[in-house]
Amino acid sequence: MRALYSVDLLTGCLSGDDLVVPGSANPGPDPGGVVTPVDPPRLIPQVCGTRTWPTVEPDAKASDVTVVPTRLGATILAVASDGGPVRGFRVNLRGEVVGDPLGTTVLDAASYTAISAGVLDDRLVVGAVDGDRTTLSIVSDDLTATHELGQIEGTFLGEAPIMPARDTRIAVVGGPGGVTASTFGGVQWLPQGSLTITKAAIQSMTATAYLGDSLIAWSTDDNQCHLKRFTAPSETRDMVACDHVRIAVDPTSPTTTKTGTLVYEEQGNVMRSQITIEGMWSQFGAHTLVATGASSPRVVFDGVRTWISYLDGHGDVIVGFLDAKGGFVSRALIDVRPQHDAYELAYFSGGVHVVSISEQGFGAQRLCVKAL
Repeated sequence: MRALYSVDLLTGCLSGDDLVVPGSANPGPDPGGVVTPVDPPRLIPQVCGTRTWPTVEPDAKASDVTVVPTRLGATILAVASDGGPVRGFRVNLRGEVVGDPLGTTVLDAASYTAISAGVLDDRLVVGAVDGDRTTLSIVSDDLTATHELGQIEGTFLGEAPIMPARDTRIAVVGGPGGVTASTFGGVQWLPQGSLTITKAAIQSMTATAYLGDSLIAWSTDDNQCHLKRFTAPSETRDMVACDHVRIAVDPTSPTTTKTGTLVYEEQGNVMRSQITIEGMWSQFGAHTLVATGASSPRVVFDGVRTWISYLDGHGDVIVGFLDAKGGFVSRALIDVRPQHDAYELAYFSGGVHVVSISEQGFGAQRLCVKAL
């Protein structure tokens, strides 16, 4: 029998901008002609659906997991952190496994230890780390066929392995020799050379697509965090060590100034900074503590609000969103204790999900917002 989402029917528990708050309309003027103000409802994160995929067995609890949103649901990929093949499976908009119920071996030419994946120009692209290099491949939608694009020196990958950069595509990879961007052009995605972004040794790096360009952040050995649009003439830096850095940007602002959130680890804590992007320039805001004794931060924008997750000192996943005042409203997920890289926070199928490998194997929790 097919497993279905287990859904909690909670009043006002909806995701994104579909939030409904019964009785929240302004009651209008009282008999004296004075408008009675109504306090806005308090919003909290809530688990509104759960899913497990028991037929797809992970190779190891200590794995690197990535989730790629697709038009029809999502593609979930994983690789054991101590090495092995890249395996994956697809889910539809209802969260049901599509294709082989046991999953599919995607790449097995080497013993890979980390992965990144994303969709660009309607192609699923996977970056898989093997030793001190990354193999880039285009993978068919059903995960059964691959075409290798090439190999690049470096082991730090962006949130997607290849991203847009004006009129070309770039693969941003970091390693001991710094950060480089390799370009791929044309309908055949042919290699067209590479550019050096920095030669400084790095500890962490990420990159994300941004309005037809790419936004890159990295942390250097001298405890500095750098932020740069790929096509911008210069970068911004701050005197913090932003390890395991992630970025989410709100591209919906009607003005030319966009905002985003950068999350990272620093000395055993999870931190965040609001970033501002105006034209070709970007800058950091204040650096704010999210949680002490925490690790593995994630961040995603759902079209309405910014969500953040991390692992607390007990290994539990804590997840929540930034409210209208910039405060972090969060909750713990019950019995979800993945390893450091064995979970992801992603927006797909119209909602925010935590996808993880835990004691029960592969599973997901769908998050929504509840009004109290």
